[in-house]
Amino acid sequence: MTTAPLTPRTRTRPGKVMGATLLGTSIEWYDFAIYSMAAAVVIPQVFFPYLDPGSGILSSFATLAIASVARPAGALLFGWIGDTAGRRPALIGSMLVMTVATVGIGFIPGYASIGIMAPVLLVLLRVLQSLAVGGEWGGATSYAVEAAPPRWRAVFGAFPQMGNSLGIFLSSAVFTLAALPGQEFFLETGWRIPFWVAGGLGLIGLWLRFSIEESQEFLETKQNRIVNPHAQKARMRPGLLLLGMSLAGIFSAGAYGVVGTYVTSWFDTETLQRSISLAYQIAGVLGVFTPMAAQLLTNAAGTSWVPVAVLYVVLSVISFWCVASRREGPLAESDDDAARPASAPAR
Repeated sequence: MTTAPLTPRTRTRPGKVMGATLLGTSIEWYDFAIYSMAAAVVIPQVFFPYLDPGSGILSSFATLAIASVARPAGALLFGWIGDTAGRRPALIGSMLVMTVATVGIGFIPGYASIGIMAPVLLVLLRVLQSLAVGGEWGGATSYAVEAAPPRWRAVFGAFPQMGNSLGIFLSSAVFTLAALPGQEFFLETGWRIPFWVAGGLGLIGLWLRFSIEESQEFLETKQNRIVNPHAQKARMRPGLLLLGMSLAGIFSAGAYGVVGTYVTSWFDTETLQRSISLAYQIAGVLGVFTPMAAQLLTNAAGTSWVPVAVLYVVLSVISFWCVASRREGPLAESDDDAARPASAPAR
């Protein structure tokens, strides 16, 4: 039995495909995650100092929720760019918007300096972040799977999934280092450093994405396209805390790693990026309300953690039901996978 050679379905070398998707997505999620961390530990004090601590945290989480409604819009915008102009310009565009927005947040004066304009600017830049992250996963996943060598699609499709976790890990490390000099320095200047670091990381990400070539499968589909892709519909019917988080991450990693490859098998190439982007980002919008709901329960229950635990049990049951009800699996890759016409519908 012979194995297919590691030759990608594009002139871009496998290493660059990995860099543009895994490292590129890591950088985008680093940018997106540092705001989430700041929302919990510093934004209430810098941008909502006039509120009591509980209300300040709730308002901070509200900026997460309100701005993240833009994620489906980003999925549609960058998905349309990816499905019409190409995966490469969509990847470059999402990286550029994310970098500008993230660095901008690091330069916003606090409430003590400019008053209500501080949280207003914060929300506007967070909206841009949400637009960018809304287009990131679908673009990176589409490109990684389409550029993968024969019989390597599942491996390459896992790159954007790993990038998510790597970005969150990196953001935690940088935030921890920024807080080492002390609380006073952190509240005044230190919290801004992770946002400024995003500028350098963004330049690396842009360089990686400018260095890749367009997906060959996309080019073939575009060349052979007969029907209007805008009219074609997708085929698918619609301490202990650290230990707990670590265990959750370990047990979810296996399932999370194959999500990209799994969902790309549900759609045709002509509408792939738009379809998977929109579905993924709608789920992201629903998920971003979780911290806000948890904080509301905490405010109502005082020191009891039981209501928050019940919330997560309910979410787990819903997730289990969704997975159990899904009977169709991803495309089974074969030796002739590379020879499959790019415009052929998913089996």
